[in-house]
Amino acid sequence: MDLPGSPMSDPSPIDSSPPRGRPPLDPSQAAKVLRAAHALCRGPHVTQDSIARELNVSQSQVSRLLRLAREARWLVDRPLFIPPEPGDPYFDIWCEVESQFVLSKRLENKFRSYYGEPLRRVVVVDGIGEAYSQGAAEALLPILSELDPQRGAISSLGVTWGRNIRYVIQALRQLVPEPIRPADQPLTLVPLCGEPFQDREDPQTFNSSALAWELHQVVNVRGSPSPLSIAGVYAFIPQRYRGQAETILDFYRLGSAYAAIFPKEGGLAASLDAVLTAIGVPGERYPGVFLRERLALGDLTPDELGSVLGDVSGILIPRKNAKPRLARKVQQLNERWTGVKQEHLVSCARRAGLGPGVIIVAQSQDRAALIHRCCREEKMINTLLISRVLAEAIERLVDEDAPAE
Repeated sequence: MDLPGSPMSDPSPIDSSPPRGRPPLDPSQAAKVLRAAHALCRGPHVTQDSIARELNVSQSQVSRLLRLAREARWLVDRPLFIPPEPGDPYFDIWCEVESQFVLSKRLENKFRSYYGEPLRRVVVVDGIGEAYSQGAAEALLPILSELDPQRGAISSLGVTWGRNIRYVIQALRQLVPEPIRPADQPLTLVPLCGEPFQDREDPQTFNSSALAWELHQVVNVRGSPSPLSIAGVYAFIPQRYRGQAETILDFYRLGSAYAAIFPKEGGLAASLDAVLTAIGVPGERYPGVFLRERLALGDLTPDELGSVLGDVSGILIPRKNAKPRLARKVQQLNERWTGVKQEHLVSCARRAGLGPGVIIVAQSQDRAALIHRCCREEKMINTLLISRVLAEAIERLVDEDAPAE
């Protein structure tokens, strides 16, 4: 059964004119109606009482505002919020409301102004853990569904490794019972990261190749070409195999999938429309998998790890104050990374245009300094899909005009 207001049940343009006999809303009233309608759709935890506190009105007033939003077709059943479109008499009011009161849009404008290109999108999700995964999946869904090139459609998406990515994909499976892409416009999913050596927790659903396959099942109809798999390729070549890196890479390229994704030049990794990736940082809480592995295999000592800001897609980012010797060592370790390289991410970010480009999925606030560095200096992020606590931590760095570490 189609939901009221869905494209299947009502293909006609949305009419937000007031019902017959009701006078049009004044700008102040329209702003409150729009804010209330948008707030109701932020998640299942939102109540009329919480909206009332946010707008500083009574609960009965919120009920009336939501009724007016439904009459104007800005609110079509819960949780679908349909804002006024260009040409609508309230479109300019919505733009003002969104820029001032919707956290994602306010921070998007603020961060884009501060960091500049290529950052284009900031999506802030309330909550952490399961609530974050659910909200991030809801935000990712329209990005994966977009088919109009004028709005940033993508045809290929690289997928790396990470718990947050795994949980978001699992939440997507709960959101969409049927594939979201038509048979003639499938999304090509490309794994961009090899296997860990020692962290083998649930490897069948946790590694890059498995995540690409699981997302393929959510996005593409049955019968679409399956994604390539690089399962069996280790994520990096340890330092102990000095002088043998090229031989090991040539061995991996005997596999047709790895050769297609990571040939000596070009390949799928160099031509992706977008990349879905996580980030890791040193520390006792939520440390990056591959940072732990570098320690375990002796590529980095605990003291050296203190000079590493973190990793993006497994690519190590040294702190700005790292000694030259360590900076050179980090460069050598990155050259021995068998997955996506920093130049791939930078190139994807530059090509993204209106598309999502390099998408960072992160929720822990200890990632703020790494994101600050990657947006301000490395220029390799287009879309931030982050929790509120992380967004607020980044905002503090922006407000302080903090130097990149």
